[in-house]
Amino acid sequence: MTNYPTSSSLDKKYYLGCWKGKELVAVIDVVLDYPTDETAWIGLFMIHGHYQQTGFGTQVFHLLEDCLARAHYHELQLAYVKTYPEAAHFWTKIGFQPTGREVQQGPLCLVIARKTI
Repeated sequence: MTNYPTSSSLDKKYYLGCWKGKELVAVIDVVLDYPTDETAWIGLFMIHGHYQQTGFGTQVFHLLEDCLARAHYHELQLAYVKTYPEAAHFWTKIGFQPTGREVQQGPLCLVIARKTI
């Protein structure tokens, strides 16, 4: 929970939780001003399995996007696993586009994607 990019700092990293009653249904990890000023990096976006493919993840994302836009962030970036088509589908459905850059992290190939807000 305390990992962050070496070119950033811990005071720029936030974990957000979404609760339904007493049940944690979503967790989001965001690093502000990374990799550049006015860009927010989504390091983790996890929705409880019971709420996947219901539109809930899209609603949560749009709330996050609205909050970041009001805080004067102009771009969002993230990385998703190339061999996980559900992730590619979700992120492109809500407006992210691959940058053309891919990063190998251990056995995983990660696709870097961005969205202007």
